[in-house]
Amino acid sequence: MIHKTVLITGASSGIGEALAWKYAEEGYRLILIARREERLVILKQDIEKKYGGHVFNISCDLSLPDSVHNIYNIVKKENIAVDVLINNAGFGHYGAFCESSVETMTKMIQVNTMALMQLTHYFAADMVKRQSGHIINVGSIVGFVPGPFMAMYYATKAFVLSFSEALSQELASKNVCVTVFCPGPVASEFKQVAYGVDQKHAMHNTIPSSAKAADTIFYAMQKKQVINLFTFSNHIILLVLRFLPRAVIRRLWRIARKK
Repeated sequence: MIHKTVLITGASSGIGEALAWKYAEEGYRLILIARREERLVILKQDIEKKYGGHVFNISCDLSLPDSVHNIYNIVKKENIAVDVLINNAGFGHYGAFCESSVETMTKMIQVNTMALMQLTHYFAADMVKRQSGHIINVGSIVGFVPGPFMAMYYATKAFVLSFSEALSQELASKNVCVTVFCPGPVASEFKQVAYGVDQKHAMHNTIPSSAKAADTIFYAMQKKQVINLFTFSNHIILLVLRFLPRAVIRRLWRIARKK
């Protein structure tokens, strides 16, 4: 039986919730972070009922500047060593940059990049001291391209990709691994938040499930992969992009993204 602890942000739905179930199944102790406390409570009860053990919840809004500092203090006060950190929390927004709310975009930067960086800094330092640990950042295939009409979201995922790759090299000699997971569309609440549409009606049967994403993330961790692209189609997309001029890529993505 594994007696390690994983901390998962954005754990109340989608990939985060699926990750909670996956790591519980694999015998990990859980620290679950999310803004929606009611969902966390139900998830905690369901997981403990099925797998036993202990699930530690922290209800927190990562868009608030002091949130990460508070999370770290709570974890340290409980004397919990985090073996695996999964920065999964994030959201997107569709719309022309100049017509979008600066408050929304600022929150997106805070959640998608600032909170991720701060959590990584706090817990990576502890992992380095122990000479053991794994950090998993949930990025996106869109981190490889510019994204007209979702400019800030694509930019935040580009940050996650570049940051994760660089950090993987810095920490390699410290026995701390870094993985960035770069999926395309996954069945979750993302479209509902980003586009304001009902995911139940927006989903297509070919979109991979959150459970499949969680399984793949766990596999990538075991294999100590730096980048995991999730699907074969994502590998093809990146292969094609290598042969296209950046100007063409920008235009293609503008056409693809514009409603």
